[in-house]
Amino acid sequence: MYKQIYLPLLLSFFMFSSSAQNTVLWKVTDTHSSKTSYILGTYHLIGSGFIDSYPVIKEKINAADVVITETKMERVKAREYYNSRPSSERWGLVLSTDDMDYIKEIFKHGKIDIEKFTPGELYVKLLAFYPKYKCNSIKNEDTLSMDEYIQYLGNQDHKKAYYFETDSFQLEKITAITNVYDWAFFKKNIPAVLKKYRSKDIDPEQCQLANQYASFNLDYKFSTTWSASLKGVVGNSELIKKRDDDWMKQIPSLLENNNCFIAVGLLHLYFDCGLLEQLKKRGYLIEEVKMK
Repeated sequence: MYKQIYLPLLLSFFMFSSSAQNTVLWKVTDTHSSKTSYILGTYHLIGSGFIDSYPVIKEKINAADVVITETKMERVKAREYYNSRPSSERWGLVLSTDDMDYIKEIFKHGKIDIEKFTPGELYVKLLAFYPKYKCNSIKNEDTLSMDEYIQYLGNQDHKKAYYFETDSFQLEKITAITNVYDWAFFKKNIPAVLKKYRSKDIDPEQCQLANQYASFNLDYKFSTTWSASLKGVVGNSELIKKRDDDWMKQIPSLLENNNCFIAVGLLHLYFDCGLLEQLKKRGYLIEEVKMK
């Protein structure tokens, strides 16, 4: 449940050029069992309105036996987890009253007291949410994230639900990433982050992937080997490549026995080690699905 707050940060570090793949939805055929499944690459900050705009997504959810997502999204439980913590008095030493009020306004819809966050959590949260707050391709009026809405639709259609990971597993990963940023780091670096938020200008680099996603102008880099240079990104190998490999231990049996609808973060479909290329290497037929 906690990934909805932090994991989008990872996507903001990757800016891809356009290529021939003009879809976020892929058909996966098990050539042995003839089961037909679909994999959707999600952008966690984009909401339910995106899915409503493309009926093909709902159509494939409806046709599935099992709806598979990264982890069960429980917003109320996540809110209770954070709000149960004691507030830190140190926030008054690192943030002015104006800055604190400004940040509270940004995250007012989350109904979580930001003084309950660690400095690393709030720093990462601010970086991650810049596209949602500033980029025109993301609609802020959506009340549910893509992941939440997909789980909701599956439940409404009485589909069996399957989750690759537990919320405690994701919390462990998030904690490891955010603990890198201490109070001194936050105090030194937060002015530049807030300056970007307050600026009338939009940072085009921070909005690039959101814009590419919304327009289906994506380069999945299927022929590119996982680069050592990408491993320098905070938590990158643990959050993407290792999780892809772990999920591939579960996916084949699911595809063999069910017509599945799988929704995972977009970056899990990238590169030669992503889910799509790993499935190709195992003999599955992978095809683009037209969004319109």
